[in-house]
Amino acid sequence: DHHLAEALRMATEVGDEKLEIQVRLTLAEVALRAQRRDEAHVQAEQARAILPAAGSHRLALVTARILVSARQSRDARHVLRKLLEQTEASGELQIWAQAMLTMGSIPIERGDPKSAARYLDEVRSRDGLEPVIRARAALHRGLLHVILRDPEGGRLSYREALGAACAAGWSDGVVQAGRIGGQAQHG
Repeated sequence: DHHLAEALRMATEVGDEKLEIQVRLTLAEVALRAQRRDEAHVQAEQARAILPAAGSHRLALVTARILVSARQSRDARHVLRKLLEQTEASGELQIWAQAMLTMGSIPIERGDPKSAARYLDEVRSRDGLEPVIRARAALHRGLLHVILRDPEGGRLSYREALGAACAAGWSDGVVQAGRIGGQAQHG
């Protein structure tokens, strides 16, 4: 957070709006991961205030994640559907995949994990994904297998997630994959 705060200060001082938007969105994502929804919302709103009228797909993704974490799934689905249409049309595969993963988390939040599978499987079936996104899709699918009490599916997803996380150099993903593997073993 300290380095991001310094980057934000510098971007603001030199008037680099594009960098300021990127740093604010990164701060929002960090706050969201740390369960600091209010802080995430403030950073996203401040980024929105300086965005050009055309908007930003990354901002829409962060906004949807904030809505999901606040359990406002109807609003999140609306933002995500629009984002999925736009990114599919423009060929922005990485943002599309992240939006699909977020869309897949909504049924899980509502207690309907089986409905999440189609979103996760569609992401996993796409070629050209960044390795970290591929690893996240496998992690989410592995967790879904554990929730659905499918230890064999959990183990297969664990292996996929572990391989993708290692290939991406994503150490946190390796740790998360290990947790899924352990849960699937003791399922």
